[in-house]
Amino acid sequence: MNGAEGSRFPASLPPVGFVGRTDEQDRLRAKLAGVRDGYGGSVWIEGGPGIGKSELLAAAFAGTGWMRATEEADPFRAMLARLDDAARDRAADLAEVAAAIGACSGVSPAISLAPLFRRRPVILVLDDLHRVGGASLEIWSQLHQLVHSVPLLLVSATRPMVRPALDAVHARAIGPGGTAINLSPLTDGEAVALAHAYGHDPYVVDGAVRDAAGNPAYLRHLAGGRSDPPPELCALVADHLKGLTARARHTMTQLALAPPGGTAIDLAARTGRTVDDLRTDLDEAQRSGILTCCGGVVAFRHPIMRRVLRFPHRRRAARALPANEPWPTGFVRT
Repeated sequence: MNGAEGSRFPASLPPVGFVGRTDEQDRLRAKLAGVRDGYGGSVWIEGGPGIGKSELLAAAFAGTGWMRATEEADPFRAMLARLDDAARDRAADLAEVAAAIGACSGVSPAISLAPLFRRRPVILVLDDLHRVGGASLEIWSQLHQLVHSVPLLLVSATRPMVRPALDAVHARAIGPGGTAINLSPLTDGEAVALAHAYGHDPYVVDGAVRDAAGNPAYLRHLAGGRSDPPPELCALVADHLKGLTARARHTMTQLALAPPGGTAIDLAARTGRTVDDLRTDLDEAQRSGILTCCGGVVAFRHPIMRRVLRFPHRRRAARALPANEPWPTGFVRT
């Protein structure tokens, strides 16, 4: 199940400009070959916002029908509802699976779906798992009980876990026969190749690669070399911060306005907050793949996030300052 907005069904296409991830693609294709040979299994793909989880799935499973879970309460029924009549005709098997899953609320999938999965190999890909909750998440978790007895491959893709509700799914997905794939940022060489594939101006490639720090989504929006971040990039950063608590998002803004290279103690001194209070938010952001901490120094994993968060504050300050005034450093205690 996948597709950016709405459906991409019955077959996805390899993403344009996809580079790297060779080992990860090989591991996914080995799982795909296994289920076609009659062996079930599970895969857990985890990576920060914009790191390329969906693109990896599209590249590895090109030619396989899949749709993305949205924020709807029941993505399984929503998947079936989105299929037009032509898609149903071309993919009756998957429609049957979707209908069966959608009908098993309150009934163990292990009981109601096992006969269906024994008839033919089935591959279910649930992208953006972090957006799923309620009964759908429970059904997805229970489906993992079947992978050892039927040719069923379950693939979960999610941002770093920040929800206890995902723990049960994670434990089952990486259990016996499961595969865990943690996506790291692209190397500089891969990022340069991707920037050229995106058609970036050669004069801005080095800066874009530095600011994106291996994140393909950020790299895609850094083509123009503009000093002001484009609206699409600002929207992307806002979406990536959405998974944090409101207080943690506020702390990210405070960190962005502070001089780089500081520690939690430095940030506490500037904001008037306690170190323990800040560390709760900083740890949350680090678990979400937004921050790094090395030698006590806290920094944004992708420098462009700092620039985007600083932008509205710098613009307001620039309008308020006389032309001959020096630019302020740091920010006032609040």
